[in-house]
Amino acid sequence: MSLPVQKTYKNFVGGVYVRPESGRTKDFLGSRVPVSSRKDLRQAVEAANKATVPASAYLRGQIVYRLAEMLSARKQEFIDYLKMEGLSQQVAEQEIELAIDRVVLMAGWADKYSQILSSINAVEGPYFVSTAPEPKGICVLAAPADPGLTILLTRMLAAFVTGNPAVVLFESSCLSRLALAELIQASDFPQGTINLLCGQLDELLPVAAAHKQIALLDLSLEISNLSEFQEIATSNLKRLIIPTAEQLDPASSQSASVSVLNDFCEQKTVWHPLGF
Repeated sequence: MSLPVQKTYKNFVGGVYVRPESGRTKDFLGSRVPVSSRKDLRQAVEAANKATVPASAYLRGQIVYRLAEMLSARKQEFIDYLKMEGLSQQVAEQEIELAIDRVVLMAGWADKYSQILSSINAVEGPYFVSTAPEPKGICVLAAPADPGLTILLTRMLAAFVTGNPAVVLFESSCLSRLALAELIQASDFPQGTINLLCGQLDELLPVAAAHKQIALLDLSLEISNLSEFQEIATSNLKRLIIPTAEQLDPASSQSASVSVLNDFCEQKTVWHPLGF
């Protein structure tokens, strides 16, 4: 009789699988999952800083669409993951179907959001003034605590589609999120543009809030000491995003609107003299 082989998951940083720096892991549903440290977070930010997000909006859309293809091909596997995490068969099936649809939607936004969020501004004087969205920079996203992939994928891909590298943090109770790394690696995302870290959010988030290379911190979960995070983020000019309840509801149109992409953009205004 052969011994059972326990699967050990790893973090996904810089396009490769890496063990947590401290070597810490924990048992969850018969598997070993990583428990990341602040050093793991710093390494993920370094990988994101070195990453090159494709400048072509069309190419970003194609990469995201490839992710939808991969998720669709392995749909049953991810339904099983969600059932292991506590969802019923029906809810798990609905969640994966919605997640696939959402990834396709984000792929479609890639070459359209800029036109919607841009504007020509009427000003007093002989100037042509236009405003257009630009990438914000390195984005760190704290995934929702509840099982499911739709909101996580929505906000992670909103960061990528708008030209930002992302570091996604989540608790160790979600094997489906650890398994996402396999899809991302097979979907031609450039190395370091999407990084996945599993660990204790109460340990990692204060480090993220204080890290000066991180431009944006997206908190898609309830934070007890929110005022502390706001103070830390303000001290280093970091954008702190607190999604509304509608934006965190997978069934709500607000969770998939262009306003989600706007969260991850910086609006740049250009003044040009007329007649030149």
